[in-house]
Amino acid sequence: VNVGSDRVKFCKSARPTMTGGVPAGRLPAIPAQKANGSPMASVLLVDDDRDFCELLSTYLTTQGLAVDVVHKGDAALEHLKRTDRPRAVCLDFMMPSPNGLEVLRRLRAANDWIPVLILTANTDETDRIVGLELGADDYVNKTSSPRELAARLKALIRRADPELTEGVAEE
Repeated sequence: VNVGSDRVKFCKSARPTMTGGVPAGRLPAIPAQKANGSPMASVLLVDDDRDFCELLSTYLTTQGLAVDVVHKGDAALEHLKRTDRPRAVCLDFMMPSPNGLEVLRRLRAANDWIPVLILTANTDETDRIVGLELGADDYVNKTSSPRELAARLKALIRRADPELTEGVAEE
């Protein structure tokens, strides 16, 4: 695990079991490509809850997704300016500096249509509608299973880039 001040990149992991069937013990290193040579689809996870990010990113890597994590909205916007952009963003709405809604607003104002899945503990219908109207592609509550979240992220990636279908197909 490489740890920075507000960015974590998960390469190897020894994490405990979490809901969704991730086995306890050491997980294999995450390669840049799958065994068949196809690229792994990457996801940017943006959430200020570090423990939640650690658990979720561990699970998503077992599902064939490469995961980068940032804990602040500004860090997410900077990360997305890079040339090795992720295929999708999993964005928490309720975080500081700026919040997820503002991050989404800035992305869409800049005509950036990267697939965005809103992930939040807030269950208010108004927030879901506002997020979707601002251009979010999907909305998942944090109480949803990690398996559902992984399936929704893979579906977003497949729709946005059909050439990656093999790289994000259910295994």
